[in-house]
Amino acid sequence: MVDANSGNVEGRLVSPSPVPLSTVSRRTFLRSSALGLGALALAGSRATSTPSSATDRSTPRHGGTLRAALSGGTSSDTLDAQAGVNFVDIARCWQLYDGLLTYTDDAGLELALAEEITPNHDATLWTIRVKPGITCHDGKPFGAEDVIYSLRRIMNPKSPLPGAASVGPIDYNGMRKVDARTCTISCHSPFSTFAQLLPTHYFTMVPVDYNPKKPIGTGPFRFKSFTPGVQSIFPRNDNYWQDPLPYADEVITSDYSDETSQINALLSGEADLIDLLSAVAISTVKSGGGDIVISHGGGITPFTMRVDQPPFNDVRVRQALRLLVDRPEMMDLIFEGHGILGNDITSIWDPVYDH
Repeated sequence: MVDANSGNVEGRLVSPSPVPLSTVSRRTFLRSSALGLGALALAGSRATSTPSSATDRSTPRHGGTLRAALSGGTSSDTLDAQAGVNFVDIARCWQLYDGLLTYTDDAGLELALAEEITPNHDATLWTIRVKPGITCHDGKPFGAEDVIYSLRRIMNPKSPLPGAASVGPIDYNGMRKVDARTCTISCHSPFSTFAQLLPTHYFTMVPVDYNPKKPIGTGPFRFKSFTPGVQSIFPRNDNYWQDPLPYADEVITSDYSDETSQINALLSGEADLIDLLSAVAISTVKSGGGDIVISHGGGITPFTMRVDQPPFNDVRVRQALRLLVDRPEMMDLIFEGHGILGNDITSIWDPVYDH
């Protein structure tokens, strides 16, 4: 099974206990938009203009509008469930859509839309069964045909979406509906890592005949309006399958071009939360009365090299660049201690996390 703790494939995926309602993390917000409990952090720091007590956070209440001032968006922002590129795209994606699976905060797998995901003995055939009673924003039931449609939309040979490169072993024409909630996914070769891909934003689910210009999903919020590079307004989905989520009546997500304008919006009361703060901004937000929450995320700043051209085609040069950086000093001077020393493995669950 896909063990909810280790992710190892052995047989059947069993649902672990749900995340407590009092628990809010960056990943929880993006994944289910359980708004009203905390703030979004996409890069390590987050800020809210209204500090909450421990009691407030453990007893969430319904109502209100959450105004998110996010950075990283452009005039090319999209609401396409399976084609988001930047941070703002992904934040909006998790407001409108759900995946079959989701990640727990310790990298385990947790059932979401799926009630069961089972591989056969050699992982060449996967059976997916959707939970009963899930409806889309238009009131139509979500089921097996929608799962097949979503995967084929991603893999479309004429216009493949970003997730297509990850699901090469799947037989495009070998997906079959078994009943209203069950389908089978055939693979050309063993595909033991299939389930590990499904919690990512490239594999959120959409209904048959999905139109990204008039997006319908199963997520906690519904589409109302969207101007790329400017703003989106999504009201609460009153029929969301993860009752009592979501808590906010509406989410307004606005694009901001830089950190200074974000901080000004937060401290002036124009926004309730901001993202992607630098370490030097923390003191500014605190002095203005903002509430900072540090999240250990997976953000990295890569040194990108053309390894097919000199001098970077010489592995010794690349190794030298890796070794010349004093990482503890960089963390102290640039990130003011707000960081985790990496070990060259890009992951939000880096094994040095607990050190």
